[in-house]
Amino acid sequence: MNQRVPINDRLYTVPEAALRLTVKPNTVRDWVLKQRIGIIHVGSAVRIPESEILRILAAGWIPAAQKVWNR
Repeated sequence: MNQRVPINDRLYTVPEAALRLTVKPNTVRDWVLKQRIGIIHVGSAVRIPESEILRILAAGWIPAAQKVWNR
């Protein structure tokens, strides 16, 4: 993610982002590796900006568990 993040944008750890997106932390890590989700490096730690989580949710992300139940 080579764009500026607003100063008031909350930064989530991988497990926190996974909870917000209702996926496993390994899924978020996979998205990070495949550059499907923007990240911020804070030292050696990786953080996911809230704006990225909101972008994914706004794009219509439906977790697999919900897709099965909504049939």
